[in-house]
Amino acid sequence: MEDWSGQTLSKVKIQSLIARGGMAAVYLGQHITLNRPTAIKIIHDHMAEDSELLARFRAEAQSVAALRHPNIVQVFDFDVFNGRPYISMEFVKGVTLGQYLTELHIRKKRLNKETMVMLVNSLASAMDYAHERGIVHRDIKPANIILREGKYPILPGQPIPPDVEPILTDFGIARIRDATTHTATGTILGTPAYMSPEQVSGKPIDHRSDIYSLGIILYEMLGGRPPFVADNDTPVSVLVKHLEDKPPPLPMHSSLIRAVVEISLAKDPNDRYQTAGDLASALQAAVYPESLPASAPSPTPIHMPTPISEPERETKIQTPVEKAVPPEADKTKSTRSRLPLLGLFGLIGLLIAVFFGTDLSGRFRALLTPNEEQALQKSRPTIEPSSVPAVEGPTPFSTEQIAATPLPIITNISGSITVRDNSLQAQILGLEPAPADKVYRAWLAGIDEENQNFYLNLNDVGAFGLSENSITIGYTDLRNANLLAIYDTFVLSLDSLEDDASQPANELQRIRFDADLVARARLADDVKRGAPISENLLDWLNRQAQHFGDHANNAVNSIADDNLPGAILHAEHTINIIEGREGELFDDWNGNGRADNPGDAVGLMEYLLFLKGYTESVIQSQAVDEKLALTIRDETDRIIELIIDARETARQIVLADTIDLLRNLGLDQEIKTAIGYRDEINKLAQQAQSLDFFFFLLVPEP
Repeated sequence: MEDWSGQTLSKVKIQSLIARGGMAAVYLGQHITLNRPTAIKIIHDHMAEDSELLARFRAEAQSVAALRHPNIVQVFDFDVFNGRPYISMEFVKGVTLGQYLTELHIRKKRLNKETMVMLVNSLASAMDYAHERGIVHRDIKPANIILREGKYPILPGQPIPPDVEPILTDFGIARIRDATTHTATGTILGTPAYMSPEQVSGKPIDHRSDIYSLGIILYEMLGGRPPFVADNDTPVSVLVKHLEDKPPPLPMHSSLIRAVVEISLAKDPNDRYQTAGDLASALQAAVYPESLPASAPSPTPIHMPTPISEPERETKIQTPVEKAVPPEADKTKSTRSRLPLLGLFGLIGLLIAVFFGTDLSGRFRALLTPNEEQALQKSRPTIEPSSVPAVEGPTPFSTEQIAATPLPIITNISGSITVRDNSLQAQILGLEPAPADKVYRAWLAGIDEENQNFYLNLNDVGAFGLSENSITIGYTDLRNANLLAIYDTFVLSLDSLEDDASQPANELQRIRFDADLVARARLADDVKRGAPISENLLDWLNRQAQHFGDHANNAVNSIADDNLPGAILHAEHTINIIEGREGELFDDWNGNGRADNPGDAVGLMEYLLFLKGYTESVIQSQAVDEKLALTIRDETDRIIELIIDARETARQIVLADTIDLLRNLGLDQEIKTAIGYRDEINKLAQQAQSLDFFFFLLVPEP
């Protein structure tokens, strides 16, 4: 058995073998130019002469290389060495989800629901991103998902650390949608335990086949094993069960969660969730039913899927999971009697699936009545383009007072409000005791897509204390939702005891959070699928800075190689990494039909402005680390100016007509200097490690 350790392939030096699969071997290497660990996937010798396999291998490289998503493995290069095709890709340090789940289930443990929701959210984001670009993975399974380690190691049987990210890998049997020449009609590709019914039957498949596979993974997370396994069955009978059997029930889980699984695993693709994001949102709503407003009824397991290709399709309502057929009854319908349903394509497909298989290691819409769905939509409004923050960056908060009917008991209201991701603490001063027939209430308020206000009564869900002349409020969202991504206003009211407790009747004061800050929080919340912002900001900032430095360096190398298209491409990457998807300069600068962004969609500038906002809040609150905050704020301002200069340099590169013009203008040296800004951002993030991140505002006197 050959070993390529020690070989040098183009710009990559191979170090050691990582894994060997049916189609290729994967090695750890070092990229000579980029000077970072790289995974190299080399096709096996006995496959190299098969033109169809080579076409598949090449398709993998071409399709995945075009993807830029934080939860999809990044491909760097595709080449041939001594007649052997290979792919150079990002090396992801960690373990596969399959390895982790196996160890967890051996210890008779299950993923906690918070981690499960996080994993499904991230994977759904990656899948929708690929599906929107016409790429169907075709082999979604735990072995093709690597849990990328963060600061802390992933230990067998122990909870997954909060900074771990799932990375979707091995698009070895991915296919560009409708490119039917890549595989023969009726051929089955995939792994039996995770295959969709349409894959098993050899029918044409689309993105909804991947959604079925994600549903199988969800079932495995909840139940400890996939619904159909080959312990007592043959692999062929597992395929038959995908076609005919309902998954065994999950009695230890709520009817809402079971309904999410049932819809995900519907035999008919039209009856499944039509995007992976729909599945993820349904799961989040089912796991956190307490996120519904107090006035809304309890959610019921109802789903109304709408296929992407048929936006006006009549809705179908699906009922909760039915009771599974007992094992004794199932035996009366033997696998042998059902085997002809598979026919020859099933047996041939199974062999192909086993032969090619390798182990290479969010949005609320689900399970709700229309009224409940409307209530949930009000709890997380979408970001309007007009609310995109400006580059210069705001002060952390502004305030707005709404005039209220004067009341004799109000004297001199003041105080402060602190928001940290999913928690809020507030103290309101200058109040007299309320009359016997009235009550003080505190609220968080937001505006939905129809420009209607919605409210959260903090008296009902938080700690609410009234002393002689002040109110103290403490609230933590049990869903771990980022409050600033949902609510934009704090309201104090004095209401009659008979007034409706779902909205304020008599407002004393309304304090509106800064619109730019709220838009920025909503953007980060949407891109990062609800991950806590303050907890992850420095990691996100460092990663985006790494992307910035890498692609600025790629632009420099392209200029040195007299490669103008390459210089323009990487200058476009640099601009879009800085800007994020909502930036004014985010664009398709090289005219290839898409605005490429190898970083994440928030943008380097937005992360820097977040950091500046946190430091200004610490300064305003006069916290113990005020001096450190002053230093970090000033350094952040300086780096923002540098990044603005780098953005302008990259913009001039994409507008240049010749390499000589770039050099004559000195743009090659300017963008080379900008590479060093990555290290300055890393130092800034290190300085800020000990800073307590929160947003703070003073309550103005009326």
